[in-house]
Amino acid sequence: MSKNNLIITSEQIGDEIIKIWNFYSDKYFCEISPLIPKFIKKKSILFIGLNPSIRKNDKPEKYNKKLYTYDVRAEKDVYFGRFWNFAEKANFKNKWTHFDLLFLRSDQKYVEKLIKDKKECGDVFIRKQLQLSKKLLELSKPKMIIISNKLAGKLTGKDKFEKKGKIYDEWMNLKFEKFDDHYLLNEIPVIFSRQPNHFFSKKEMNELIEKIIKIKKQYKIFI
Repeated sequence: MSKNNLIITSEQIGDEIIKIWNFYSDKYFCEISPLIPKFIKKKSILFIGLNPSIRKNDKPEKYNKKLYTYDVRAEKDVYFGRFWNFAEKANFKNKWTHFDLLFLRSDQKYVEKLIKDKKECGDVFIRKQLQLSKKLLELSKPKMIIISNKLAGKLTGKDKFEKKGKIYDEWMNLKFEKFDDHYLLNEIPVIFSRQPNHFFSKKEMNELIEKIIKIKKQYKIFI
């Protein structure tokens, strides 16, 4: 695969991630080193998740001023291997990529805790990471986006609202436009979904696959 077709994430935002971790190095949420994909493929179908989890038997590195990476394209991986199967059924095998909005390793409840933690600046810590993810999103120039986590969808700014003159839940503040059964982001079709490789019934999986195929045809996405 040509390097020209890839975003090498450590080259694009690695130093900025380390700056965030260094700034908050005395906080409880920076105990573990940040983790990002080695690369993101350009002009493909982009899956966006929330953050890298800590799997059973994992021993994540304590923060040591280093950035760790992983390969989202590993076909035999217990998590990403399922994306290969899903992509093949939806007729875009080898034409997809993935990144998480956040770079800290944890579960979703931990992220929800940080969002509310204004005292220790957990919410600012989250916002700073989202600005880097916004940069990755712009660089990747995706043909279609599938945001496959409800909280990740919230962090894009999809659910922002105004109350008494104040805007809430802006976060990344992406400008979505509702269209038919999906959204548009700068004319890029966007689907909000749960994780397509977790918690899906066979019926839900087939419905999502059909929706992707329909949108690909509707927007003449040939990649």
